[in-house]
Amino acid sequence: RLQATRRLVIVADRDLWPVPFAGLARSPGEEPVASKYELVFAASIAGAVEARQGWTTPQSILAVGGADWDREVFSDLPALPESRREADDVASLYTQGHRLSGSEATAKAVQSLAPHFDVVHIASHAVTNSRDPGESFVLFAADGQGAGAWRAKDPGWNAFSEARLVVLSACGTAGQRQDFQGAASGVLRSIQRTTRAEILASVGAVDDLASRQLLRGFHTYLRAGHEPTAALRLAQTDPAHRGAGNTWMLYRIIS
Repeated sequence: RLQATRRLVIVADRDLWPVPFAGLARSPGEEPVASKYELVFAASIAGAVEARQGWTTPQSILAVGGADWDREVFSDLPALPESRREADDVASLYTQGHRLSGSEATAKAVQSLAPHFDVVHIASHAVTNSRDPGESFVLFAADGQGAGAWRAKDPGWNAFSEARLVVLSACGTAGQRQDFQGAASGVLRSIQRTTRAEILASVGAVDDLASRQLLRGFHTYLRAGHEPTAALRLAQTDPAHRGAGNTWMLYRIIS
């Protein structure tokens, strides 16, 4: 029987990509995969090994949540009251924690500030467009130039080039996977093109409160000295952090 701290690298394409591997079990009542392994998803095993080298505990974070997007343009998207609290929670855990919320949480502000932080954490809505992945977007506060949507095809994603970890606390931010050899599309791919950071993202619809609980636990373990894969596993297997439903198993580390 393998020990719980074993690391499992998963290179999954097409139909296998959205499978919630963390929650899989061989039979009902048996412990899920996340209780036995640290999981990392990568385009190749070599890439995952390279990403792990030289990890040290991050000291600074830019935490974004509770953005005031244009409610008329995006009237079908519900409010995310826990996203502001989530940003407050995780920022308070770091030596240098900066929060962006309300009208200040614009894409321009993120682009300006992100290069100065070890970790960038974004709690918001994400909308995927499978037919045209470039139109997929993460939602920020409205500004003078738009309603708040930062699309995958828009400029500015190189703001994450200096980050060591990017956390996308939103629905389906890792949900687009179209072909073999690790080719991703949409927002995830736009970030991957500009940074070597590890990315924590979701492959499905996640709950506002459950995400806050899970990711608060994740950052707590991260600040305690654990690597991202270990921090996520600990948060996923701790009932106090993972919350109700399936949200806990939909998040994953991508190298």
